[in-house]
Amino acid sequence: MSLALAILIAWLIARTDLPGRNWIEFAFWAAFFLPTLTVTLSWILLLDPDYGLVNTRARRPRLVSRGPFDLYSFWGIVWIHVITGSLTVKVILLTPAVP
Repeated sequence: MSLALAILIAWLIARTDLPGRNWIEFAFWAAFFLPTLTVTLSWILLLDPDYGLVNTRARRPRLVSRGPFDLYSFWGIVWIHVITGSLTVKVILLTPAVP
């Protein structure tokens, strides 16, 4: 899953006139050098089902008790692993290799 996404992002950075592509590449390098604990805690602050910033904004009318995104579910853990670890390294390595 992360390899296909990394190939797409590396191709967009290397071969297209994507606006802000230098900033996107810089963001991947910055994410590579950030500590994993800090990044994981940041995602928890954003997507915690009860108190996360995104979930509190998404349940604005207060009709539901929990937000729509559950970081502690199977797919939430997969999302964090893909974003924090494998995707950044693959994009950094594949960007120069895209012909």
